[in-house]
Amino acid sequence: MTASQAAAQVTVAAGTGSAAAGGTVALAISLTSSGASPAATQWTIGYPAATISSVTVAAGASASAAGKALTCAGGGGVITCVAYGINQNAIGAGILATATFTVAATAQAASVPIQVSGVVAVSAGGSAISASGLAGGITVTSSQTWTISGAISPAASGSGATVTLSGAASATTTANSSGAYSFTGLANGSYTVTPSKSGYSFAPVNSAVTVNGASQTSVNFTASSGPPLRNDFTGFVGMQFTVASSPLSVSTVGRICVAGNSATHTVELVSGPTGAVVAAASVNMANCPGGQFVYAPLTSPATLQAGASYYLASLEQAGGDYWYDTGPISPLPDVSVTNSAYAVGSTWYAGFGPNTSYVPPSMQYTVGSNSATPFVVTYNLNNPSLRSDFTGYVGLELTVGSSPITVVSLGRMCVAGNSLSHTLEFVNASTGATVTGGSVTLSMSGCQAGQFAYAGLSSPITLQAGSAYYLVSSEIAGGDQWYDAGTLTSTAVAAVTHAAYAYPGQSLVPAFSAGWSYGPLNFEYSSNTGGTPLITAYGLSNPPLRNDFSGWVGLEFTTGAGGMTVHSLGRIFVAGNSGTHTVKLVLASNGTDVSGATASVSMEGGSAGTFVYVSLPSPVTLQANTSYYLVSQEAAGGDQWYDLGSISTTSSESVPSAIWSPDGTNWYQAGGVNDSYVPPNLE
Repeated sequence: MTASQAAAQVTVAAGTGSAAAGGTVALAISLTSSGASPAATQWTIGYPAATISSVTVAAGASASAAGKALTCAGGGGVITCVAYGINQNAIGAGILATATFTVAATAQAASVPIQVSGVVAVSAGGSAISASGLAGGITVTSSQTWTISGAISPAASGSGATVTLSGAASATTTANSSGAYSFTGLANGSYTVTPSKSGYSFAPVNSAVTVNGASQTSVNFTASSGPPLRNDFTGFVGMQFTVASSPLSVSTVGRICVAGNSATHTVELVSGPTGAVVAAASVNMANCPGGQFVYAPLTSPATLQAGASYYLASLEQAGGDYWYDTGPISPLPDVSVTNSAYAVGSTWYAGFGPNTSYVPPSMQYTVGSNSATPFVVTYNLNNPSLRSDFTGYVGLELTVGSSPITVVSLGRMCVAGNSLSHTLEFVNASTGATVTGGSVTLSMSGCQAGQFAYAGLSSPITLQAGSAYYLVSSEIAGGDQWYDAGTLTSTAVAAVTHAAYAYPGQSLVPAFSAGWSYGPLNFEYSSNTGGTPLITAYGLSNPPLRNDFSGWVGLEFTTGAGGMTVHSLGRIFVAGNSGTHTVKLVLASNGTDVSGATASVSMEGGSAGTFVYVSLPSPVTLQANTSYYLVSQEAAGGDQWYDLGSISTTSSESVPSAIWSPDGTNWYQAGGVNDSYVPPNLE
């Protein structure tokens, strides 16, 4: 090595420049030397990957003039480049390369260092030349800014609202007469927008917004006059109310929708005196319309007693869906809302006065127990004396008429001063057994003298046609008073054959004669136990009879635009039939049984060519324009049924084909329009 080579020095240096976030800047990578110039050189560029999203490097004038190629590799903060060639040409001083840097859109204004290190220089003869790097830099400017804007609706409510911006920057503006607002000149970052106006609440309460290289132009809110929105409490919140002079049959419960709600809430009806849950349903608020109630059906209608107190409340979670603080409501005259109410654990608290509520929750109802008909129409209160001198059961015996009765509630006459709870139940007169599901506990607290108080059954029961039953109430000597045996009048669905009583642990005994009762007792029955049959005519003379198949057979049908409420299921009776058949509804789209739509239909005592029906525990609603299978389970060698044949149906439903399944899982169509096996039927 010569003395001149040893003293030589090569420097590779990065230049400087500036760019806005999201923009690009080209920096010169220059070469200078003192003494011998290199025939090849290598260097590494270092940069902060969080600020610089990408780098590209191209050969500069001095490398190109020397006939050198440029290759670069790397990323994520480090890129290494080599300028070389197979010739002996030296690389002169000047622009060795140009590096173009892309600044990340999220970069804030700052000075960004660009390091040059690991410089290697080699002479034409292959000798190393001392070399070093010199850093440069990029200044990220804040010249590019963004906007957050939106609107508050309705315009009349949003007009004049104060809108506050917080987070990466702070600002306040006022919505214009159209409810529109905007914040301009914003850098990238995280912000929160919060509207406010005296006398109004907003949904959502505030909105988190991230600006990342683009304006956010649809940050909208809905304004509502009235109570403020809350989601700072976990528990049940709602109202306390008292039923007016007529009982109510509640079919659904609901909750108000606040824009942005998405959770599922348990809405409950709770007895005021006992705290026991009367009925409940899960109300899904996903995609609900702001300012409107969302309802969910109860498993079966719940009867609320006349004059009784209840809570109606929704389960809320702190940090979850928003709901309205206590505020005024306008109930119908069938109830009187006495207070807003909430529960901590099992303890209820009420306040803020009449016609106020939290949330609010709601319910849909009909006046009367399940739109039901009372069995006892009148009772002669003037003649029988009052008694409370007996411990046991007292009531009446009845025989059902030619059609089964669907009972929804049991009742007892109220005598002034009554306050105790009584067990009311139906007893099968032929077996002495309590009818399954036919028992209630009825509180007489708060009842109105001279009127019947009722308690709803957990689900309706069916009293069979032609069968005899006792309806009795438990009484205690020295307890609530009741009327001695007297005469009554009733509807024609059953005949009252005797009064009846029993000492504790003994069988019931009929007393007096037709139309007499102790108590008296009553029950309410569904006035729509029968509906319009699906099948109105069937060609019984054409299809052959069969009993050579085990499985499910029947028809497929599609409901009309109004849907359908099914009260009972049935099967055609063929002479000689005596078995019991499961008849059910199946959802055609997925082959699953319709909940609550299965009945065991006994053919015993049927009339040839007519349908035998069994009432469902409670009516089942079928959705509009939806396909279902109506099928009966048959067994090879069992009851006979009709092969494929034509039927006529009500005009609102259509039957595309018959249907059958060997296993209840795999379903197969057969025949054509208005064809069916068996056939089964429904009302």
